[in-house]
This record gives sequence, C-alpha cells and structure tokens, in this order.
Amino acid sequence: MEQLEKFPFNKEIHIKLDSGKLHIQGENRQDIEASGNFRNMVFKSSQEDEKLILSYSYKVNWFQWIYAWIGYSLKKGWPTGNILLKVPQKCDLKANVYSGSLSVEGTNGSASLQVGSGKAIVSQCVGKLKMLLSGAECIVKDFCGSVSIYSYTGDIDFLGVLSTDSPNKIESLTGTIKATLTNPDLKFNAAASTGQITLESEDGTKQDARTRAYGTLGNGTGFLQLVTKIGNIAIKTISTKKHQL
Repeated sequence: MEQLEKFPFNKEIHIKLDSGKLHIQGENRQDIEASGNFRNMVFKSSQEDEKLILSYSYKVNWFQWIYAWIGYSLKKGWPTGNILLKVPQKCDLKANVYSGSLSVEGTNGSASLQVGSGKAIVSQCVGKLKMLLSGAECIVKDFCGSVSIYSYTGDIDFLGVLSTDSPNKIESLTGTIKATLTNPDLKFNAAASTGQITLESEDGTKQDARTRAYGTLGNGTGFLQLVTKIGNIAIKTISTKKHQL
C-alpha cells in the first residue's frame, strides 16, 4: 500500500514500525510528512496535546501469530514497511523498530531510539540521544550532544562531539565499541571484561590496556563511560580540522 500523510507541527513525535525500514529526516519545515509503502500492516495516527503518535503494526494479535506466520510464509507476503518520515529539524523523537533498520538524520532535539534486530544509524544530529538495541548494529556519526547507548549484542561505532553538560555512556553486553571523539574535553572510564582497550591519539600514537583504562582528554570537563562484557574497546581522538578533511 502506497501512502502519503501530512500532519501539522508537533513538538514531540512518536513512531513505531513492527518490521521493515524507517528513515527519519530532519528538514527546514513546519509540518510532518509520512510516506512510503507497507503490506499486511495497519497504519494508525493520533495526537495528544503537542505529541503526534504514528504506528505501523501487524494486523494480527499474538495468539493468532502462528497461523498468520504460516500464511505469510506460503504467500511470501511477510508484513513489512518502507517508511520515510520528514520532520522539522527542531523536534523530540521517540522511534521503535522491532525488526529491520532505523535511520535518523539532521534532527536537533532529544531522540529516544529502540531497535530489536537489524541496524540503527544516526547521522548529523544534535541534542540528547538515547538508544536501546537488542540485537542491532549501531552507527552514530557526525553527532554533537550527549549519549546513552546500550546494546545487548552488536557492535557500536560512534563519531562525534560529546557534551560536557551531562555524563555520557556507551555500553554493549556482547560487541565491540569504537569511539572516535572530536575535540574531546572529558574524563573517561573504559572496561572490557574479556577484551582489550586501545587509545589512539591524533598523531597515531597507540596505547593498549587489558580490561580497564581511564584518563583525561582535554581539560576533563565532561565524562564518558564505555563498557563491554565480551569484546574490545577502541578510543580515538581527532580535531575538528582533521574531522572536516
């Protein structure tokens, strides 16, 4: 089903997609536009005060799922969606994709993102970022703000400027963490229970440590905690000039 829906400006936007691809694009606009296609799903929208709620959900309830699964498999019509959501740059987001991919680009505000299995990408965003990943690869690039990222299983790749106003945390239960920090001004504490920690400075100098490392980057105004139970941690520092190159 092809779809194009437009909504008036809302400061807060919630969207849920049970399966498929969801891309959220921040633009210089004052309305909200949802477009794309989906099959074997139900679309619903509602508004509460300054909050817009959108959902693309399976048509069946949990107790009907086994029968639906057989039917979808035989007909090769598994429920899925490919959704593009265009939003004002300055807005607060809450997005949940149970299975598939979620990408967010060009927003300025708070974002609470959740992906069950698949992939999550955040790029060119500013603000406060919170991510919960059950079994998804995570890529955050060209970000500026504070982060709280937790992954049960999956690698995390971060590139950006971290805020010094509030603590930052990146944690993966099972996965490798790569943090490339632009002009860092923070204290860090890194722990890799069964892996190795590598700190690489801008000139290419590397320092390796087993299981735990801590130190100060810049003046140490902010704070960053990195934790992985099974995996390695790599911390790299770069300047704004090198980042732009």
